[in-house]
Amino acid sequence: MALINRIKTISLVILVISSVILTGVLWYSTPSYDDQNIAYIPAPYIAKDNYVQKTLYQLTAPPFLISHEKGKHLMITQQQNKLFSNSIHDLYQIKMEGFELITPTTENWNLLFQQANGLEFSFLQDLPVEQLDAFFFHLLKNEPLFQNLNSISRVWFFENPSTKKSHIWFISDQEGKVIQANTNFTKNEWSKNIEQINKTPNLVKLDAVATNGKQPWDKANQNLPFSRILYVPSQSMPGTQYTYTKQNISIDSIKEWLFQGDAIEPIDLSKNESVFMDNNQILTFYKQQSYMVYVDNARTDGSAANNVATEIDVINTKFISKHHGWTGNYVLDKLSPQDNSRLYTFRLINQALPVYWEGDNTKNPQLDTIQLQAGTSYAVSKYIRSLNYLSKKPIKQIPYALPTKEAIWSELAKKRIPITSVKRIIPIYQAKNISKNQVQLTPCWKVEQENGEWIQIGGVQ
Repeated sequence: MALINRIKTISLVILVISSVILTGVLWYSTPSYDDQNIAYIPAPYIAKDNYVQKTLYQLTAPPFLISHEKGKHLMITQQQNKLFSNSIHDLYQIKMEGFELITPTTENWNLLFQQANGLEFSFLQDLPVEQLDAFFFHLLKNEPLFQNLNSISRVWFFENPSTKKSHIWFISDQEGKVIQANTNFTKNEWSKNIEQINKTPNLVKLDAVATNGKQPWDKANQNLPFSRILYVPSQSMPGTQYTYTKQNISIDSIKEWLFQGDAIEPIDLSKNESVFMDNNQILTFYKQQSYMVYVDNARTDGSAANNVATEIDVINTKFISKHHGWTGNYVLDKLSPQDNSRLYTFRLINQALPVYWEGDNTKNPQLDTIQLQAGTSYAVSKYIRSLNYLSKKPIKQIPYALPTKEAIWSELAKKRIPITSVKRIIPIYQAKNISKNQVQLTPCWKVEQENGEWIQIGGVQ
């Protein structure tokens, strides 16, 4: 019996020692509590060297301003950074009141073109009223006069030299209507603005040309509907052709941001097309064309959309800024109704001019545009973009002047395009690949016609 008790004691001692050893092994081999609760670390920003931070009014600002100073017309681009940014900042927050529909007389037009100091917004195309709402503090679409107006062609701020009061005109060339409002822009602010314009070098002087050949400020045209106005330089406009290296965004970086670090493996549908899926999120990657299409069906509830300003602000601050998605200086180009919501197209502004990719890029997105659709819960329901972007600095630049007014008219005549059918003429950069890793930007004139088609004049034919 004593032997059996001794064996039990020895066995118990062995079990206790084994338990102590096993506990020690587990203690030292198990990760600490802190190690087990490491927060998700976001992926690196997708644009390491070319992110441009934007505010709402900067995203929705016009690409150009036209200064009017007692008959002298000058183009202000974003290249004149201080002048442009200061002017835009002053104008977006102005107060407006006393809206009225007016029928401009030749005296009114003469005041604007020949006598008053003013600033005119020059857009990439006619805008719906709700797109302007994203820039101004004042919600224009709530004003009764704007509710039956389909589009705005020009916005013109000016100071009446007789009364020293400031006004704003919303001009619809398409519908032949002008809505006027009073503003709180003061005489001192106009003086400061004009002084700054006069101190800014290299502003391009423009001629104002009526497309119907009848200047609206001419008394002989008193009872005629006012014409669209084209702004073209009387002399050759200096420019530069730039060559950039093409940077690439990793699809893995995009995937990390969109799926919040979840380990999603691609489904290869073909050699060119891969799909990442997680519940309602679908990211499609087109390898050869280097672009992506992201859709989040859970973010589209089919309800009425928010106002444009709110949607763009959410897109900018709650989504794009999180991963540094503005790979360059983008501004709002247009909005398109889609799925009971809106698809926003943002266009690249580079070296002060809007960039348009050569040829048809409606099927394969290029680096000149980024498209986004707002969704619910501070996210987006659609995100379409190229995975290429331009290097921060060009690797080559050569002088490249744009054609004069006479050269533009001559080219239109050759193509049998009457000036009466022209809607807008603006300077742009046309972009194209010149090698696998290089993009060339060539300055030219974009001529938009009334039928929606456009041609380029100058640059590479």
